[in-house]
Amino acid sequence: MGQVDMTGEIASLRALLHSAVQDREIARREMEQLRAELAGVRRAQAGASSSRAAVEGSQSDLEDWLESALGRAEEAKAELTESVTELRTATARVAQLQEETEMVAAERDRLRTQVEELTRELALLRTQGPVADQAELTRLRTELVVQ
Repeated sequence: MGQVDMTGEIASLRALLHSAVQDREIARREMEQLRAELAGVRRAQAGASSSRAAVEGSQSDLEDWLESALGRAEEAKAELTESVTELRTATARVAQLQEETEMVAAERDRLRTQVEELTRELALLRTQGPVADQAELTRLRTELVVQ
């Protein structure tokens, strides 16, 4: 497994989350603006004393504008959905990398402990000199090399 830059992964996730939050806020403001403008148009239509043709022209312009605004809002929503999906995928990847890192660290610690134990046994056998069982000494050396 390659070296994992957890700090970089976390910074990347934070930037993605920040961007998604900003996108959501922009979409929310646009929707509020649309609602306010629609309410204003409804008030203007209710109180308008202009001719029917002027109202129909104004209404057509308004419908075009609202259709455009709705398209922008839908696009912002799609981008936000995509950002959320990317964020979830990245979060899952970071969790997986953290789990792998913990597993590797546990295996490293287990192997260090085993090497320390074998080194102590080997040192003990060396201090015992020729009295030590040569077969046991050979077994320990082989086991240490295999590790």
